[in-house]
Parts: sequence; C-alpha cells; structure tokens
Amino acid sequence: PRLLSLHTMGVEWPDEPYPEAGVWLNDRLFIEHGNRAKAKPGMTASDIVMNSQISKVGGHIHRRERADRTHVDRYGSREISYVVPGCACRIDGAVPGHKKTQNWQQGIAVAYYDDEEYSSVSTVEIHEGRAVFEGQVFEARDRLDQIIEETQWKF
Repeated sequence: PRLLSLHTMGVEWPDEPYPEAGVWLNDRLFIEHGNRAKAKPGMTASDIVMNSQISKVGGHIHRRERADRTHVDRYGSREISYVVPGCACRIDGAVPGHKKTQNWQQGIAVAYYDDEEYSSVSTVEIHEGRAVFEGQVFEARDRLDQIIEETQWKF
C-alpha cells in the first residue's frame, strides 16, 4: 500500500488480502481484482455478470471485456455490468504470464456514481502508449532517466 506513497494522495487501500479485497463505491458497484479467468475473450465477463446481482469492475484477466444484462424482478428492472478495462502493465512480455504472448490489452476504467445506486463505468483504451479520454489525447513518455536522476538510483 505504501510502495507508491498513494496514502499521501488520499488513495484508500482495502484491508482484506487478495483475492477477496475490493472497494464498494456505492450499494451496487464493487471494484475488485477478481480471481476467475475464462480462455475465450468475453467469456469471463459474461460468466460473472450472469451470476451477479450488482455491477462490478475487475481486472484479473488483463484484457478488455464487458458484459451487461438487465435483471427484472417484481420491483422493476436494473442493469448489471461486469467491466474489465484491461491492464495498466506492460504487455510486451516483460510482465510474466503463462505464455510468451498474452491476449492482454491495456486500458483503464472511469466510474461515475452517486452515493445511492447510480453508476456508469466507461473504459479508456490504451494503444501503443496513447489514450483518448473526453476528446483529449494522452501520450506516455519514458521517464526512466528523470527518475534515476531525481532519486539518485544506482542499479
């Protein structure tokens, strides 16, 4: 939790260990790492959303997936989603997986929600270090030299 000093920026860290750890944003939206992975694209999100009564955002599979369904009961209907935005790690083989080339994609999620039940989760795809969010282009840059200089890191 303190590796990136996120606590100094007000970032909350779940107390529970992986894989149970998660954060409730409101009564119907849960953010988790996740612990299930299906082999075929789309199947993990589909399986999870069919067996959930709440919307979730996960990340265990490192690829972009989304599944939505409408749950109907005597009180009306509500939409339930399972969203995996992709990963924020390298996908060039530097991060180990179970094989050399992984079916991974980079991306992040942006969640809009209120204290009640409303939520909307959007994904922002990252392609070759570039992302577009709300019409603005964001581009990654290599900061290794700056980090080495500022931290006087010797390796």
